[in-house]
Amino acid sequence: MMRKLLVIDDDRTVIRLTEKAFAESRLQVLSATGGEQGLELVRREKPDVLMLDIRLPGSTGLDLARQIRQIDSKLPVIFTTATDDSDVAIEAMKLGAYDYLLKPLDMKNVQDLVGRALETRRQMLSPVTIQEAVDQPTAGDALVGRSQSMLEVYKQIGRVAAQNVTVMIRGESGTGKELIARAIYQHSHRHQHCYLAVNCAALSDTLLKSE
Repeated sequence: MMRKLLVIDDDRTVIRLTEKAFAESRLQVLSATGGEQGLELVRREKPDVLMLDIRLPGSTGLDLARQIRQIDSKLPVIFTTATDDSDVAIEAMKLGAYDYLLKPLDMKNVQDLVGRALETRRQMLSPVTIQEAVDQPTAGDALVGRSQSMLEVYKQIGRVAAQNVTVMIRGESGTGKELIARAIYQHSHRHQHCYLAVNCAALSDTLLKSE
């Protein structure tokens, strides 16, 4: 099934540039120049990623995002704007924005960001499974192991998933820490909200410490 990017922007130049940027990809670009048309496309087309302009005729992107959250709470939303208003940026992130871009848009950056948002969408909608038998082929998003140690891991996931607590997951590289994080998310009370994996190794020491 072809994945879909919806662009809601009254600037047709942005729409054309986005369509051109993804012309050779396996991504269908849908567009709307107003809020009502955009809402209808969200309901009908069920896009995988949304690029949403902050300033729209008759409404704001922030107000529209609140309505869209009622339709699809897991839709990654990338806000775009021509003004660098810090209050608007903060409000957008409070609404659960995937990211926030300033115009004029760097289309290479847009391509990379949409690609990451698509993967985030996939992770939110693809459940982490548990391997049922040793000789059974393992899916890509599966926790492997039926030993007593792994059973303890599964039980710990169940214990913490129901609680509103911070969880630290430790382990060697490649042992499945992100799968555990997703499993906790999918079994938690927050599973209807967005899930976002952040690569802390890409952050500077000072930024990571402050966060």
